[in-house]
Amino acid sequence: MSFQDIFAASQGEHQGVWKNLWDKGTYHYWDRGQASPSLVDFLKDHPDLFQPTETPLTALVPGCGRGHDVNLFADLGMQAYGLELASSATQIAREFSETIPPPPAPGSRSYITGDFFSNEWLNRLDTKQFDLVYDYTFMVALDPAKGLREQWAERVANLIKPGGILICLEFPLYKAYDLPGPPWAIRSETYIGLLESVGFERVHHVKPTRYLPAGKDTDMISAWRRK
Repeated sequence: MSFQDIFAASQGEHQGVWKNLWDKGTYHYWDRGQASPSLVDFLKDHPDLFQPTETPLTALVPGCGRGHDVNLFADLGMQAYGLELASSATQIAREFSETIPPPPAPGSRSYITGDFFSNEWLNRLDTKQFDLVYDYTFMVALDPAKGLREQWAERVANLIKPGGILICLEFPLYKAYDLPGPPWAIRSETYIGLLESVGFERVHHVKPTRYLPAGKDTDMISAWRRK
């Protein structure tokens, strides 16, 4: 059974499918073993995104998987948080983080279990808003037919500090709209409609030179500043 067939058979109960896949350890469907090289290059090429601060910047990665991007932000000196729906996912991320060197000070990495749209996990943290949120495959894993993309945009706006940054690795731009998800098809114009309506301004929109295989030569990466 294909990845999309598994979700189609769930009759819309997608959270249960995600938890079941993590519980079984079948993250091979989506794990690529590294932070996206598109993100690595983008952060290197755009140091203007973040101004120096007295305290470490905070970063959130919803749907962080095994934590490759969380580890990247931590290695850059940020207090990085990875959020996953299933406790088995956060345990896998923690176990993986123990196999790699700790981040240099003041960087740190933490993995949290919770529903992105709930405040329960947020109430367990010292911070309630973040300097940075990174989205790659999380929003496009939400069924657009249920209005979840609009809810995602509103939630992201609430989670980012005024002046903070949302980075989106836009994927899968190549996919036809009539094909099943997740991930569901999207276009750059969709990000504009969603994010400008909740108070974001796009400050960068670039075509990467390095990609993960799934989005090779088609992904775009955008950065949005919250007004």
